[in-house]
Order: sequence, then structure tokens, then C-alpha cells
Amino acid sequence: MSEWMKIRTAFELAHLDCLVTALGRVRPQLQGHVEANPAGVEMRDYHRKAATAQVVVRRAQAGGYGDLGFVAQADGSLTLVADDGHRREGGLACEATLRALREQYDFAKVEQAAGKGGYELARTVEPSGRWRVELTKRAVPQALIGRAW
Repeated sequence: MSEWMKIRTAFELAHLDCLVTALGRVRPQLQGHVEANPAGVEMRDYHRKAATAQVVVRRAQAGGYGDLGFVAQADGSLTLVADDGHRREGGLACEATLRALREQYDFAKVEQAAGKGGYELARTVEPSGRWRVELTKRAVPQALIGRAW
């Protein structure tokens, strides 16, 4: 393989942490093995040709012929860059995996926003595969009610 394939995604540079979380949820064996840096991380293809990406999964963990990466674009979006081996069924760049990754990424963004707003999130998966998400405001401890700060 001499060129990487490129797939435009809905992932954003501003939410690299959510992408890393999503990768670990979709593929638990990747937890602790995803490299992320807004300034860039070097990645290599099968022929050892180098490129820079903001999120990199090394080929040893990704299962393709070369590393898999997400490269920042001028508009802040991330493009998936990988070799053809990652597109095979079950690979990190196959359609089903990318769909699951997008679901987990979106959920991680909601979790992040809820936490900042003082909410807790609970998720259950129905037998049909649909998610049920419950959002509750964190309780303020009684000792803090009415106290002057």
C-alpha cells in the first residue's frame, strides 16, 4: 500500500478526549494504547512512510498493515487516515465499527457536558439495542444549603 485511504468523520479536534474514550469503549483492548495530542503524533503506513495525526492507534493494536490515525482539518474536524486492511469486516475503519465509534463519541460528549453542568448520566441498553439515558441533577449536600460562601 502506498497511499492511505481518508474518511471524513464527524469527530472534532476540540473533543479528542471523547474520541479516545469512544475508542476504548468500542475496543476495550485499546484502553491505554491510543496516543492523542492536538499538536500531532507521528504515524506510519505499511511501507514506514510517516505522517502526522492528532490521534493514533498503532498497527499492533489496530490490526491493519499500518497505524490508524485521525488527522485535524482546517475546520476543526478529524479525518480518519488508514490503510485498506482497517476496512475489512470488524476493522477499525469498517462501516459498523465507525457507526459504533460515533455513538460512543456522541455519548462521551453528552457525559462531559452533563458533568460540567452538575448532572449525572445513567444509560441502559434496551433489548432492541436502543439506549435509554437518564439525566439527574446532583443533589446539593444539606450542610451546604443556606451557607454563605
